Amino acid sequence: MASIVSNILKKKINKEITLSAVGIMAALVKSTMAALDVDVLKDETSWGNLSATYEISGTGYTARGKALANPTYTVDNTLNLAKFDADDLSWASSTLSARGVGLYLSGTNDWMGFVDFGEDQVSRNSSFNVTWSSTYGILTTV
Repeated sequence: MASIVSNILKKKINKEITLSAVGIMAALVKSTMAALDVDVLKDETSWGNLSATYEISGTGYTARGKALANPTYTVDNTLNLAKFDADDLSWASSTLSARGVGLYLSGTNDWMGFVDFGEDQVSRNSSFNVTWSSTYGILTTV
C-alpha cells in the first residue's frame, strides 16, 4: 500500500499532538482520489474539503467511515522510521468498491493522509477488510 502523509502525522512526529487523545477515522475513498496530485493531498488540511467528492457509498458502509481502534505510534531510531498503526478494519455484509482509505481526526476533520490500495478492492455481500502491513503499519515515514 502506498501512503501519503499530511500535516497531522508531522505534528505527531514533532510531539505537537498525542494520538491517544484524538479520535482517528478511516473513510473508504474512490479511485478518483488516487488520481490527485500528491502535493494536493499533502497540503490538504480538512477531510470536509474532500469527503463529498471522494468518499464512497454502498451497502454496509456508513458515511465518515470507522474509528481506528488502538492507534499506536513508534519510532525506530536504527532504521530512522516512524510507524503509525492501528487495528485492522472490516465492513461486514457489504457491497463496496474502494481504492483506498482516507484518514482524518474525528473531532476536527483535520486531514491526516491517504492509503492507496493500488487498485480498486471490491466486496459483494461479503466482508470488506482492510489489513494493515504488520511491518509498516498504516503510515511509515522516513
